[in-house]
Amino acid sequence: MNKKSIFLITFLITISINKIRANDEIEKRFGIKLSPTLSKYNTEGSGCSCKGPFGFEGGFFVDFIFRNNHAINTGILVSMKRMELKMKNDSYKLSITYLNLPLLLKLHSNEFWIDTQLYLFTGVIGGLKLSENTPEKIAKDKKLFKTFKIAYTIGVGIEYEFAMTTSAFLELGYKTHIFDVLASDKKPDIPLKNLYSHTFLISIGIRF
Repeated sequence: MNKKSIFLITFLITISINKIRANDEIEKRFGIKLSPTLSKYNTEGSGCSCKGPFGFEGGFFVDFIFRNNHAINTGILVSMKRMELKMKNDSYKLSITYLNLPLLLKLHSNEFWIDTQLYLFTGVIGGLKLSENTPEKIAKDKKLFKTFKIAYTIGVGIEYEFAMTTSAFLELGYKTHIFDVLASDKKPDIPLKNLYSHTFLISIGIRF
């Protein structure tokens, strides 16, 4: 994820927020969604690797809709992952839970079928660590992961409105960390120096 792409996403979201502020008739749509996740990890360090592809994410969100087919999306999502970290000849099982706070721009198409729309979304997700279960042997008296992380996300979805103000949707999404998630004060103590994840999500939910 390069700096130009991050700047462009931030610029688009900022413009959209300003339009929302200028518009007195903002429609709000609330919803819930659940997302099984599949992750691949990139590691940097001698003899180090990380696996544990499956995870789960879910929570509540709100869409601030302006200009009919445009929306700013935010919410509160809980993300849980389990990983197996290998360093040289040792293997360790880890688990971590984040509270994710997305800020996304959503662009809906016109109806291409009865009560059915496609949409694209992109933006950033801030993650606040809620808990970390790391073996004492590698964590000692410190935590292995940073308290806060930032990820970039992009995806596509399809939405079907089955009632007057209620719809069901299916999303396919991708997100990746913008910065290394390891705590900097742990790097001198372990051979693992950097850790990034690439995560694919299949989300189902209801918006009302």
